[in-house]
Amino acid sequence: MNTKSFKKIADILNKDDGISILAIVVLMVIMSVMGTVFTSIMGGWKVSAPITINSTKAEYLAETAAMCALQDAQYRFYGGSFNFGTSTAVPYVVYSSSTEEANYWFEKPDVADDVITGTNDDVVDDDNDDSSDPSLYSIIATGKVKIGSATIAKRQIKVKADISPSPSNTAAPGVHTDGGIEGTGPPNNSHFDMDNPTTGTNVTYGNGVSLPTPHTSGSEAGIVYRPAVVLDENIFKAMAIDQGHYHPGDFPASDNYPNSSYYYSGSVPNVTYVTGNLTVNGNMEIFGVYWINGNTTVFNGNYRVNGIIICEGDLTMNGGGNKSPNLNGGIIQYGVSSRLTGNGQPVDIDINEDYFDALNATMPIITVVSWEEAVSAK
Repeated sequence: MNTKSFKKIADILNKDDGISILAIVVLMVIMSVMGTVFTSIMGGWKVSAPITINSTKAEYLAETAAMCALQDAQYRFYGGSFNFGTSTAVPYVVYSSSTEEANYWFEKPDVADDVITGTNDDVVDDDNDDSSDPSLYSIIATGKVKIGSATIAKRQIKVKADISPSPSNTAAPGVHTDGGIEGTGPPNNSHFDMDNPTTGTNVTYGNGVSLPTPHTSGSEAGIVYRPAVVLDENIFKAMAIDQGHYHPGDFPASDNYPNSSYYYSGSVPNVTYVTGNLTVNGNMEIFGVYWINGNTTVFNGNYRVNGIIICEGDLTMNGGGNKSPNLNGGIIQYGVSSRLTGNGQPVDIDINEDYFDALNATMPIITVVSWEEAVSAK
C-alpha cells in the first residue's frame, strides 16, 4: 500500500457518517492477509533452508571422495594397495561419522559389476562396457548426510577417467643426473664405466668432474641424461609404505634386502623409501627401486645393486672385489651440486632396460574425461 491509500483510509475514519467501522474491518482483513502470507513465506524458508544446506554438504562430501579416488589411483593404481571398493554396495569409505559419509567405487571397463541394486547404488548404469577403450574407468563418488540410520541428503558425482601406464620412455634407461660425474684414482688404472648391454653403448669417466674419457661430443648419448627426469616422489613413498619398505632416518641395508628380487609381486618392483642416508657395505647385494631422501648414499666395495637408485644428494660408489657390475639397473640423481663418484678400480654400471620398463609401468597417467553429477536413488 502506498501513501495515498493510507490517506484515503484516514479520511474515511474521520467521517461521521458511520462508515468508520467498515473501514476498520477492511484494514484488519488486509493486515490478516499480509500476516498469513508472511507466515507462509517464513515457514517455507524454515523447511527449505536445512534441505539446501544438507544437499550442499552432501555435494561437498561427494567432491571430496572423488578427489581422494583420483589421488589414490595416482599413487597406488598399478603398484600399491589400491582402494577401489569391491562393488557398488561395498564402496571404499573415505570419511564416515554419525552424521556424514563420503565414499567411492570404481567401475572397471568391460566388466558388468554395476547391478543397479541396493540403497547405496544410483539409478544409472555406470559401466563403460567398452572393450575398445580398456583404460577408461568410471568413478562414482557419493556424499551423504545422515540422521541416525536415515539418509536425509545424498549427492553423487560420476567421473570418467583414462588411467594408463606411463610410456616406456618416461624415465629412459640410463643414468640421470642434475650434477656432476667423476671417476677418481690412479690416472692409468682407475675407471668408472657405464654400459648399456642392450644397445652396446658405453661411456667411461676418469679424473675430473663430468668429463667422459675420451671427452667427445655426444659421448654420453643413450646412457647419461641431463637434467634428471622429474618423478613424483609421493608415488614411491606410498608404494614403499604399502610394501613395508619405508625407513625413517638412516638405513644400513642388509644382504639380499628386501627379498632377493627386483620384483615385489608380478611385474611390480620392490620400492624402498629412506628419509635419511643409505649405506651398502661390502659383500652385499640389494634389490629394487630405492628413493634416498638424505644427502649421502655410499656403496662400499664388493657389492651389487640390482635395481634403480633415486637419490637427492651425493652418491659414492667405491670399487674393489669381484662383483661385476656393481650396479645392474640405473641411477636418477637430483641436485645441481650433487656428485656421482666412482672410486677405485673398477666401478661398473650396466643399464637394465627391463627394470626401467617395470618402473615406468607403475606410474599411471590419469586424464579426467568428464565430471558430472549422477542421478541418485535416494
